[in-house]
Parts: sequence; structure tokens; C-alpha cells
Amino acid sequence: MISDDNMHLQDLPPAGICCAIIGTGTLPVQCADWLQHSGFNIAYVIAGDEHLRSWARANAIPCGEKAADIVGQFSNLWIDYLFSIANPELLKEEHLKAVGTLAINYHDGPLPKYAGSNATAWAIIQQEARHAITWHEMVSKVDAGRILIQEWIDVTSRDTALSLNLKCYESAVESFKRLSVQIKKSDVRFQEQDQAERLFIPQSRRPHALGVLDWNQSASRLDAMIRGLTFGSYYNPLTLPKIYLEEDFLVVGDSEVRTGTLNRQPGEITEIDEDFVQVATDSGELRLHLLSSSSGHPLTIHDLMDGLGWQVGHQLPKLEEQQSEDLNRFSSVVGSEEPWWRRRLLSAKPFQLSSTFTKPGVENAASDSNSIASIPIETGPLPGNLEVEPELLLIATFATYLFRIEESAEIHLSFLDKQRDQKPEKPGGLFESVAPLLLTFNESDTTWDVVNRIGTELKLIRQKSAYAKDLILRDPDLRNRDLRFQAGIFLGTAESDIAANLKSQLCLVITPDHKASFVFEPKILSEDAVRRMAEHLRHLVNEMAQKPTSPIVSLNLL
Repeated sequence: MISDDNMHLQDLPPAGICCAIIGTGTLPVQCADWLQHSGFNIAYVIAGDEHLRSWARANAIPCGEKAADIVGQFSNLWIDYLFSIANPELLKEEHLKAVGTLAINYHDGPLPKYAGSNATAWAIIQQEARHAITWHEMVSKVDAGRILIQEWIDVTSRDTALSLNLKCYESAVESFKRLSVQIKKSDVRFQEQDQAERLFIPQSRRPHALGVLDWNQSASRLDAMIRGLTFGSYYNPLTLPKIYLEEDFLVVGDSEVRTGTLNRQPGEITEIDEDFVQVATDSGELRLHLLSSSSGHPLTIHDLMDGLGWQVGHQLPKLEEQQSEDLNRFSSVVGSEEPWWRRRLLSAKPFQLSSTFTKPGVENAASDSNSIASIPIETGPLPGNLEVEPELLLIATFATYLFRIEESAEIHLSFLDKQRDQKPEKPGGLFESVAPLLLTFNESDTTWDVVNRIGTELKLIRQKSAYAKDLILRDPDLRNRDLRFQAGIFLGTAESDIAANLKSQLCLVITPDHKASFVFEPKILSEDAVRRMAEHLRHLVNEMAQKPTSPIVSLNLL
């Protein structure tokens, strides 16, 4: 339990208290408005997004973007209080020491329990009946400082992460008003946290089996996970609840627990209607609503019955025990790397083929993996003094060619290394193996420059694991972006998998014995144009190999 030390801050001036705010979203804006209304002097703001940045601009308050700004800025200011509100950045000891009196953090959980990340989601998943928000002192250990104010909230059986977040938001605003009054009256009371009760949840932690519904669990437990992973239109930092389909998955939007029937096997469909599918579990049945495909398309009853063969009595596939264990181990790696993949996807600008290559009237046509053609690139032995892996030179040649003909400094392609993709701990269909290959060019670049840059880029990608396919659906910024790569690179041999995996209309395929070809969609791309490109590449790869120090803009394409 938390002990009350009845400690007070003494000798603070009753007015003119100088403070700074760091955070994201609208909550710090609400708190900043209240501080100004209460006579506090906000001397500096560190904004993680446009909400707080716009507020600072409108109020003529100096604004930084990173926690690193604290030390330099605070050395020129006397900051009594630093308020960290919905702030994803970890503050270091040097940041906290720059604050004159106290650094205070808002946490959306009942410390010492649910310290760390995504407290509301985990509280729902764990079927907690009560939750709390906490304003606490910041110390070097995350979420471990003394508690200033803690306010409890009831959790209902229909609450979701979204609705509980809203309750926490409202509670945070009201409790912050009380906290500011205590600060002005020099009457801030501290309560030590009982570290024996501490439960810390790292940002990388993911729900069991990455959200795949395990029919051997109870309906109430599965329903809790679905609600805990419901964030509405906001970014979902965890995963989506899924029905496993061996090489694919469906997303579940809502659920309700129903009384079970006897003699039903877990995973068996017991009822199916226009707007729901009901499935037996280990205890009770679960009615599933708002089903959608792994690409986010809503599914009708006809999609399920005609497309998947679902009917009453149909047995849904399950993860094997070993698959589930492997997935749990792998999901922590996926979770820790997801911020990197998210930044990369947000910065990707998929390369678009010009009308030189496409057939008339097919500019917006979708990729069709059932219709592909192949044209070999007869490079022959590569001459010259360039001692480099042939696959690197071929990729560099392709990217250089696109840079030259399209006059674009950014060539962003899809990339799939089939050998890298073959890992037993990744059950099929849950992870995206295709990576964005982000290349930049300058007119002064030589072959060496391009090859080295691509080598660095490939090393970076190969150091990472695959990212969860549902990331695109969970992030509204990604969901609204066009991430269809028209051109890509495939390292492997199975041509039948190329278009389906890359979802690109033109792929440079490089086999393990370094033979190259173009695989493309003849319904969209002109075969004559692709043949000309293959001939140009055959010539350019020899030019680049023979003249490694010449600027690539000076090399002949013909």
C-alpha cells in the first residue's frame, strides 16, 4: 500500500511561480490554460506535436521540441516546476536537476501498479474493476517518484481503452486544478510508493500471441482483450484483436460475451448472422462484430460464408502451442522495433513509375499478382575494378537508372529478401516482410557513393525483424498514406511469390547466383518499355562497374 508521509513543500512564493511544460496532445494544453488562468508564469514549453506548439505560439511562449532542450534553456531561466503531461520522452537525471523545485509527471495508471506504458489498455485486458490516474514526482527511475495526487476511477464491463482514456483525461484535468492550488498554497503532500507493489509494463510488451484470439481461453477474457485493444480512431500502440487464418488474419472490431451451449469445441462457430459471428470458447461463447480483412476492408456475411466457407459447425484454425510460444517471444522484439518501422513508413514516399512505362488508362489500376511476366537482364560477367557484391551493384544500377530517368532525388522502393523472411518464429500472415528501401541521390554521387549508401541501408534493414502487418491499420497517419510501391526489389527465386509478396508492378529479381530479371504486370506496364529498361540496365551496370569513381550523371544509359 501507499504510505502518507504528510510532507509539505515550504517557503514557496504564493504567486509568480515559474514553470515549464513538456508533452503531447490536448491534455497539456488544457493544463497550460489553467496554469495561466491561476497566475502561474509559463516560461518555456517543449512540444511533442502541433497541439502544444500552436498553443505556445499563440501565447508567445518560447517553445522547443526535445527534452534535450531542457538543460540549455533552463540554465538561463529559473524554473520552479516542470510539468510532464502525456510526454513520451524519458527525462534523464540532468533534465530533472535543471528544475528548481520539483518535476511532476502525469501517469494514466494507479502507481505503483501499471507503471510504464499503455496502462489503460492493460487494466482492461487484466479485467480490473478500478483504475486510477497519478500525479507524481519525477525521479531517475521511471514512474517511481512520490505521489502527489491519485484519483480512482470505476471500470465497467463495457469500457474500452478509448473510453477509459477519456475517463482518465477528465480526471487528469480536474485533479490538476487541485494540484495547482496545493502548489500555490505550498501544501503539496507526498506519498511514498510501495515498491513491493510495483508492476512495470515496458513499451515493447504485447498481449498474448500478438492479439490472436485463443479459443481455449474464456469468452470474458477474450472480450476483455478486444476491449483493451479498442482505441477508436486514435493510434493503437499495441496490436489488434485477430482471428487467425493460418496465412492471413481477420480483425475484430467489437465483441460481447454470451451464454455457452454444451458439447461445443473451442473455436467452433455456433451462430452466424448478418452482423455477427458467434464462436465457442473454453467457457462461454463470444459474439464477434465488425469483422474486417487484414487490409482493413469491412467484411459482410457473404464474404465470410462464400469466401471463407464459414457456417455453423465450422472449426476456426488455432495457433499450435509452439507457434504461440514463438509468437510471444518474437512479439517483444517486434514491439521494441515498432517505433523505428513506424518512423520509416511515415517517411516513405513510394516511387511512382511515369507514363513512359504504363499502358494508357491504367494509372490507378490495382496490382494483380495472378498476372505477371518476366524479362531477363543479360548482364554477363561484370568487368571493372569494383570489388563489391553483385547484388549490391545490381540494386545500385536499378536505383541509379530510376534516378536518372525520373530526375528524382528520392528513390523509395519496396524490398524483400526471401532468405531473411524464412524464420520459424513468425507464423504466416501476421508480419510484413516487405521493407521500404529509402534511397537518396545527389548529382555528384559516384558508383561508390551509391553502392556504399545502399549497403548501409540494407544492413540497417537486415538488422531489424519484420513489423506487424496490422501496424498500418493501427496508425491513422499510416492508414491515410498511399504506401503502394510501384517498383521494388526481390532477392530470391520463387517468381510465383514475387508480385504477391511485394505488391509492386515492377520488381527487379536477383537470384542467389546473381542472375537478374524484371518481373512485372503486363496488364499495367508496357512490355516494350520494360524490355528497353532491361537493355539499359545491362549497359549501365557495366558502365558503373568500369567507372566506379565517375559521377553517375555522366554515365551512358545506352
